[in-house]
Amino acid sequence: MSSSRMRNRKDLAALDRLVPLAAVGALLTMLSYILEFAFEAAGISPASTLVDNITLGILGAFLVSALLRAREERDELKLIKARLELVGELNRQIRGPLAAMSRSILLDNREERLRCADDALERIDHVLNLSLPAIGAATAARAQMLQ
Repeated sequence: MSSSRMRNRKDLAALDRLVPLAAVGALLTMLSYILEFAFEAAGISPASTLVDNITLGILGAFLVSALLRAREERDELKLIKARLELVGELNRQIRGPLAAMSRSILLDNREERLRCADDALERIDHVLNLSLPAIGAATAARAQMLQ
């Protein structure tokens, strides 16, 4: 992968983290002004009370928690989808050799039956060996997403 493409991914990942934080900051700022107006309307000086700061802290914690939970769920769904696609592809590729193996049971000639079963096992082994790099790549992608 080229250096500029890698840098673009890192920039997008950083932007992906900054946008929710900026949104929470903007929302907390608006809530702060709303609370100040509410305190002034009630005749309480916002500078003399600690309630608005505590309320903003609690609201901020809930908002950040909700954003982090949503991001974790989105990442988990991506991983589940990738796993399902891999399992589906393995199923599709192994189905043929398994059918050949089941057909070989019906053969009367013992040597032909063993040869067909061995061929099917070799094809299954080949498919699994080819899929191991894909499994390793999926694991690496998951590790990269979690960083």
